[in-house]
Amino acid sequence: MSSELFENERYFYHSSSDDKIEYVIKKVKTWMGASLPCPFYNKSHDDIMKILKSMQAYGKVKSLTHSQSQYLLSMNKKYSQNSYHANLSWDYSEERKKNAKIASEFYSKIDHGAYFKNTRTKVDADENLTCEEYQSLCENKYSERIIDELTREPRFKKGDKVQIRINRLMSLVKLNNTYFKNSMREQYAIVIEDNAKMPITCAKGCRTYKILPVGYPKPIYAEERDLKRAKKIK
Repeated sequence: MSSELFENERYFYHSSSDDKIEYVIKKVKTWMGASLPCPFYNKSHDDIMKILKSMQAYGKVKSLTHSQSQYLLSMNKKYSQNSYHANLSWDYSEERKKNAKIASEFYSKIDHGAYFKNTRTKVDADENLTCEEYQSLCENKYSERIIDELTREPRFKKGDKVQIRINRLMSLVKLNNTYFKNSMREQYAIVIEDNAKMPITCAKGCRTYKILPVGYPKPIYAEERDLKRAKKIK
């Protein structure tokens, strides 16, 4: 986008509605000329242009409504200089695809999958995300934490001997949806699998393992923060 166009950005908020609309139209045309994707999900640049032209016609008869003015402000922010340059250099790399799959699966497990439904649909279909979609899904504080937890080096590996922390019994109950006796506190166990299940929280140490407690008939799930290295038996 030309520097001259962005030099006028500071005047946007002090311009008339018609001038604001004309300014955003120029931005949209610049994005179209660079073949960049529309920053609004499930809309095309043509859709945005139709909305702007409709606002322009309405503004010749009446003042824009509050909702129209707010949407115009939103369009100006979406078609920003930072977003323009970010999209110009955007590379949906293999690492970003991996991060998107982690974040998508995490959000599908919480609050009945209420968050990022449209973006998660694209991830599940192996479609490329735009820069804005990726940033929204993967670069919020919750996604960054869960991605870090699942991609870092694990504290425990398959075959390691561990103990269940004395104060983490209720965490096991929630994670496994079953009751455990107090005797499970500080119980010895063997790690069977790392990253065995998508965490249900994004807290530090939420990485999930499948472990087999000594004397227990079947494996259970435990978060990394539920476990500690086993003490040597004297």
